[in-house]
Amino acid sequence: MNVIGKSEVFCFPKLKIKSVVGKIDTGAFGTSIRAGGIKEKNKKLYFWVGNRTNTFVYSDYKMVKVKSSFGHIQKRYTIKIEISLGDSKYNIHVMLSDRSKMPFKYLIGRNFLKKSGYIVDVSKQFLISNK
Repeated sequence: MNVIGKSEVFCFPKLKIKSVVGKIDTGAFGTSIRAGGIKEKNKKLYFWVGNRTNTFVYSDYKMVKVKSSFGHIQKRYTIKIEISLGDSKYNIHVMLSDRSKMPFKYLIGRNFLKKSGYIVDVSKQFLISNK
């Protein structure tokens, strides 16, 4: 197993995100990224990431139900994309959500940790990405 810090720098190449700090959240099942303008129309998903000029259209997506830590159930869209951490690349499902009021715009959940073989040392940061 590889050790990861409580925060790491990730890249989402297909979304044109070259380096962002993601919080490793062992309490969250899935990975979630900040997206805006999320709408579904004619069996296509439209959204932007970072700013409104960085827009995307996906036809391969899913709708999932997510239970918040407060017990509220929300519907969120997920897409499958490549995520990079250090020299490693992974194809994972990420949820799109409005995280504009959250301190971390990118959360990396325990599903990613389990599938990629990472354990978390919460006393450290940037063990792999060396920010």
